[in-house]
Amino acid sequence: MMILFLLQRSYKAQNQKEKKSLKRELNIHVPAAYVKLNLLKEIAEENELDWDTTASETELLKPHEDLLVCWFVSPAW
Repeated sequence: MMILFLLQRSYKAQNQKEKKSLKRELNIHVPAAYVKLNLLKEIAEENELDWDTTASETELLKPHEDLLVCWFVSPAW
């Protein structure tokens, strides 16, 4: 009986690890602003574009207070 309990516990632990791993792999991450900016610079260089990055840098690197996440509570039915 103890062996069965230990096997179930081991299976549950392994299953939890797999669920966390799957969740981590399927999660969408927004790249940081400096990553976006560097990618845009590389694209501009590859296409030989004369691009002034100062406006884009200030826009991408400034903190956006207006983009705060809002949580909405659904009404109880």
